[in-house]
Amino acid sequence: GWKCDIRGIRNYKELPENCRAYVELIESELGFPITIVTNGPKREDVIVRQ
Repeated sequence: GWKCDIRGIRNYKELPENCRAYVELIESELGFPITIVTNGPKREDVIVRQ
């Protein structure tokens, strides 16, 4: 896991390495790209991956 607060991060590459690896593992297992990652309870707590 990751032990830091990821709320407020807007750029996917700024997420902790373990967080990105988790998202990419899910993508691999699903065989489908994940384009939106939420990182908090607010509507604006969203990272859109390009």
